[in-house]
Amino acid sequence: MFSETLFSIKTLVFEYLNTMNQSGPLEIKYYNGSRDYGYGNDNYYNNWLYLMGYTYKDMTIGNPLLTSPVYLSGNPDYIRNNRVNAFHFGAAGMFKNLEYNILYTFSHNYGTYYFPFKDKTQHYFLFTCLISNLMPYDFVLGLEMGYDQGN
Repeated sequence: MFSETLFSIKTLVFEYLNTMNQSGPLEIKYYNGSRDYGYGNDNYYNNWLYLMGYTYKDMTIGNPLLTSPVYLSGNPDYIRNNRVNAFHFGAAGMFKNLEYNILYTFSHNYGTYYFPFKDKTQHYFLFTCLISNLMPYDFVLGLEMGYDQGN
């Protein structure tokens, strides 16, 4: 069945992630000449509570943009990229008898306060579409394309 609408957007999403601050770098404070505990460097996903990083079987829990230890050489026991500034965009809808889904993510990765990265950016793109009503018998043709680029 052919829709009367030539182009439609059913779903639209925009997300922003910033894990940069983490209370700033570690600072030790002195009061009246005596050393007090410091603050800062919250080190998201790596701290006294999560000694091996906030992971399950070396995969980061809850956020795919924080690099899982399993993907790093030497499999470190911590997450080496927890300071991220990222944008994510997605759209899904119809164009004639083509159902589409577009996803794009851009992230700028800074490592951790202890082991900072110089300049690492990532681009992720995914396009999927399904074309229906081309032939009888409810035949559907699908296409998927992906792109992953970064340093």
